[in-house]
Amino acid sequence: MLIELQRSLHQSWCQTFGPSSVETDAPLRGLLEVAGERWAFRRHGAGVEFKRQGDEVAVDIHDRFDDPDVFDIWRLELFLESKAIVVRGRALEQSLMDSGRCLLSGQHYTLT
Repeated sequence: MLIELQRSLHQSWCQTFGPSSVETDAPLRGLLEVAGERWAFRRHGAGVEFKRQGDEVAVDIHDRFDDPDVFDIWRLELFLESKAIVVRGRALEQSLMDSGRCLLSGQHYTLT
């Protein structure tokens, strides 16, 4: 679900403001509509944090903004916590590796 949301949010961002999260005229904060849902965004550093209005589900593409198919542990932790699921650190990493569905490259994972 995280990857699908990232892809949708990234696509909407690119259509609205262009492919970069840093080199853009986008406001620091604002709203996007994605698949009929309103998402508040906040630009920070090299990324953008998105929060769905109503339930506050969060997707923080804090790095590698140009590649919505990757995620790291921090991004996944924040997403899960926004859905009231608390799994952290090594336990989360181990779950990802045990699933056999993730490939680790540096600090980022992709689904296989």
